[in-house]
Parts: sequence; structure tokens; C-alpha cells
Amino acid sequence: MTGNKVEQKIYYSHSGYPGGLKEVPAKRVRETKPEWMVREAVLGMLPKNKLRARRAKKLRVVPGCGGFGAARGPEAAGGCRLKDFVGAGI
Repeated sequence: MTGNKVEQKIYYSHSGYPGGLKEVPAKRVRETKPEWMVREAVLGMLPKNKLRARRAKKLRVVPGCGGFGAARGPEAAGGCRLKDFVGAGI
């Protein structure tokens, strides 16, 4: 995230009960569940249609810079790139 979004962005969820709105700042989500933040960002970019659920099911988010091929061999990654974090079969 760029700029002040880490401090200003708030994720909302609602339980369905009166007064059940929950607010979680992006800073806390980033510390606890960074994979969820990436997943939510990618799902927000997908088209809202019948295929969205199937595409979301194929999305895999891996924590760290290793990516999916980290266990295959001792090759060192040059740096962390978005494609190292997100792998999707879409």
C-alpha cells in the first residue's frame, strides 16, 4: 500500500445483527493476515459474475518471497515481486 492508506484504510464486516458492524484498520490486518489483504485486493479486481467464485477458488496466496517453487531447489529469488506472492490459474 502506498501513501497513508495503511493508517487510513478500514476493512468493514457485518455480522447481520443490529449494531454488528466491525471495523478493522489495514495496519492491524497487515500484521495479522497479510495474505488476506492480497487475496481481497485481487478478488476486488475480478469481474462480478458467475465465474468469479471459480476463479477465486483457484487463487493461491503464498506468504513470503519463496513462491510455489521455493521447495524445488536452492535457487535464490532476486527479490520479492507480486508474482512471487500471488499465483492464479485464471
